[in-house]
Amino acid sequence: MPYEVEETGNLTRLVTVTVPAEERKKRVNKELRKIAKTAKIRGFRKGAVPFGEVKKRYGAEVDRDTIEGLVRDYLNKIVEESEQVVLHLGRPEFGDAAAVAEGDVTFTVDLEVRQDVDPVGYLGLELKKEKIEVTSEKVDERLEQLRERYATLEPISGRKKIAEGDVVTFDYEAQGAEENEELANFKGKGGQVEIGGKGGSIPGLEEGLTGLAFDATKVIEVTPNENFGIASLVGEAISLEVTVTEVKHKVLPELDDDFAKDTGQAETLDELREKLSEEIEKGLEHDAMHSLQSQVLEKLIEQNEIELPPKFVQEQLDNERNQRLRALQQAIQQGMNPASLGIDLETYADPEAFRPDVEKGICVDFLLTAIFEKEELKLEEADLMATIEHQAMHQRVQPQQLLQQLLQDQNGMAQIQHMAMLEKTRIFLVEKGEIEEVPAGSLSEEAEEKPKAKAKSKAKPKAKAKSKSKTTKKKADKDAEEKPKAKAKSKSKTTKKKADKDAEEKPKAKAKSKSKTTKAKAEKKETKPKAKAKSKSKATTTKKKADKE
Repeated sequence: MPYEVEETGNLTRLVTVTVPAEERKKRVNKELRKIAKTAKIRGFRKGAVPFGEVKKRYGAEVDRDTIEGLVRDYLNKIVEESEQVVLHLGRPEFGDAAAVAEGDVTFTVDLEVRQDVDPVGYLGLELKKEKIEVTSEKVDERLEQLRERYATLEPISGRKKIAEGDVVTFDYEAQGAEENEELANFKGKGGQVEIGGKGGSIPGLEEGLTGLAFDATKVIEVTPNENFGIASLVGEAISLEVTVTEVKHKVLPELDDDFAKDTGQAETLDELREKLSEEIEKGLEHDAMHSLQSQVLEKLIEQNEIELPPKFVQEQLDNERNQRLRALQQAIQQGMNPASLGIDLETYADPEAFRPDVEKGICVDFLLTAIFEKEELKLEEADLMATIEHQAMHQRVQPQQLLQQLLQDQNGMAQIQHMAMLEKTRIFLVEKGEIEEVPAGSLSEEAEEKPKAKAKSKAKPKAKAKSKSKTTKKKADKDAEEKPKAKAKSKSKTTKKKADKDAEEKPKAKAKSKSKTTKAKAEKKETKPKAKAKSKSKATTTKKKADKE
């Protein structure tokens, strides 16, 4: 397969391919002979149709399909033989020969490759870990949360006016709907609020209800905050007519052994406190590990510079934007107010707003993958199961159920393998770090004092980049095919899969970018792109953050 590779930049290549007319003709004739054996053409017996007649009837279509197949094969070969991981595979551009019957087919395709990185400065990192302290106050707070969960609403006797601690049920309707159509949606029956509770999305409501009779009707001035369900009414002064329909008082259960039994978690209150203490400690340990890993990633980026090819980055930004828009649309369809979810509509879907995070995620992914390979870490079954259990918890399914799904989903399994590889590398770096124990809460205070730093797409130029492939004009002959290229092949199989798909669509269809370093997405959900361990996952880049959830 003859092709020429021109290095047009540090991470960009232009490949020119010429498919010989003889190879094209040979494939076309082979396919036409297959068709001739089964073709049904009036005037001829089945299987006895002259070759010329078959070619006349099916030749053009077969020729188009043949060109697609040849393009697919050549793209796959180019990717497999690339000395660097192909991140972006452009759209094949065809020369005039493609339109010439039985002539040579010439096309060009642009590539973007991943920088070969030799990570530095990742061992012995100076890290800080907050001291794990489970205080009685924390246990008491968790107990109060449990009491709130098991609280009951009881009828009120001895008074007839709403007071703090009451749970009020009411009907409501905004005034002025004739002037503002949005207000027409601000009405309903069976609204409920706890007076003096943790606060809701309608400031002024609790104050207006306090002191009212249990069957009162009153117009209350309210101003919905950012957690309100109708975004257009946030911050607007609204006259809300409310009619009280029911008032009850919340009664918390006594903290005793009976309460412990009711929770189903313990037989006695002391046992319950001990269990809650263990849960709190486990949560603090989890938070501490997450903090340590975050410190590792920040320092890793500071020590290593990663150059990212622009088209590949843009594709990841597009993927992130599409995911955000889908999530936003789903939230709106479910009646949620984006503001209540902390979404700033002006920047939420703006690629430039989240570019730093996307670029940082890509860099971290590439660096962790390189470290995994450099340190010759191995992905064990226990590592994989730990990741599956973690994902099952987030998806609210049983681990075995998720495992069975993954066994039927090659792309999904590759994604899980990649996530497990990244997690193992993060843990490895923490274990190799120099950890200093600091007082509980000190890191949080330190983070609040520091001004929010703008995320950087590149770090200080301290990394050693492996030698890039030189500008080449190579011919791929048998010798080149026989030459050991295990490393390149292990990185390219997913991109090959994508090339197959694109070539099947049409000769000029764009071959979408695929990182041979990460897993193929069954549905491109995202996360940010993940680099693949050469010896493990065969994957394409996803939109996922490299930071641990």
